[in-house]
Amino acid sequence: MDLLHVVAFIAGAVIAVWSCLSAIRAFMIPGAQHHLMGRIVFRSTQAIFLAIGKRVDPETRSTLYPMFGPLGLLAIYGTVMFLNGFGFAMMFWAVGGKDLSPHGVASALIDSGSALSTLGFASLQDLPRSSLSVFEALATTTVSALLIGYLPVIFSTFLNAEQAVTDLETETGGARCGPEVLVSIQHSRTGDERWKDWSKWFGRVGKNHGSLVANLILRAPESQTSWVTAAWSVLDAAALRQSVVEGGGDRDAAYCLGIGSDAAHRAIRFLGFADNGPATPGCTRAEFDAACGQLREEGIPLVPDLDAGWEHFSVLRAAYAPQLATLAAIKGAPDAPLDCADNTAPAPHREPLALPIRLGAPMPVPQPRPSVGGTAPASVRP
Repeated sequence: MDLLHVVAFIAGAVIAVWSCLSAIRAFMIPGAQHHLMGRIVFRSTQAIFLAIGKRVDPETRSTLYPMFGPLGLLAIYGTVMFLNGFGFAMMFWAVGGKDLSPHGVASALIDSGSALSTLGFASLQDLPRSSLSVFEALATTTVSALLIGYLPVIFSTFLNAEQAVTDLETETGGARCGPEVLVSIQHSRTGDERWKDWSKWFGRVGKNHGSLVANLILRAPESQTSWVTAAWSVLDAAALRQSVVEGGGDRDAAYCLGIGSDAAHRAIRFLGFADNGPATPGCTRAEFDAACGQLREEGIPLVPDLDAGWEHFSVLRAAYAPQLATLAAIKGAPDAPLDCADNTAPAPHREPLALPIRLGAPMPVPQPRPSVGGTAPASVRP
């Protein structure tokens, strides 16, 4: 039994230390992505929600899914506490010289539970078990304090990102698609400043959402108000500005497009997806022609060769569309239609995307939405 006790003590110590470091790494170290425990817990929690969501009506589902993020965070905390308590129970069993009888195992679990809950209801008279009790209580309170203290940071960065939807609607008069955003910016006296403001916002999103996995799984109470959709509209506007507006590209719009695409790529890599999927714009030529028609109707001069403009736009949009489509599928947010006529119709229903457990999971290929506006106006056809 001596050898078994030594092995149990070492294994318990490894489990306890690993659980504490996992919590710190998953929540508090920027850029500490791809942590196994976080992926397993979040994916398991999501599987439960998705299974329930398939059996309830859409209204109940829309109320249920936003709870996934907060409960996923609680599941991480509960998992850490369970592993910590189990690891210390093994050490209590080892140092107490217990056997494998139910009484010996129960005694070790009681000792660990006493220290884990910091209630001190177990009577520990010897120095080894008293020392373990102190270490377990300190580890438990430290991890609990760190996680609880960090929750406001997580939700604050999430709410700041979601504020972008309100900001976009305020600045553009309720625009929800790329052409409308571009029209608002082009007709504004402070258009250059708007590109710069959005570039700063993309920088914050890339930093916060590229280091805190909780921000990537939290959902807005209303799916139509997700920051992913707002970001998609702004990037579509920047891509249209660079590809079809006469007079050449805009430096501020190009910078906004680059930093926004980089933020989307960082978020996808942090979630564990393979960021090397097929580069596709996720829209059709008919949607592009309809967008150009709206821009022309609003008095924005376009390049004469729309065939070349379509090719340029396709390349630019393919740099962020697959990544944003993946984020939208995870967060239950609609994609931003390039054809503004699609704003009058509900987004097509699609099953939520499951979080990956293994690294390098393929991203879903974004599919073009069925065009609501019909064929493109004759005035924009080449």
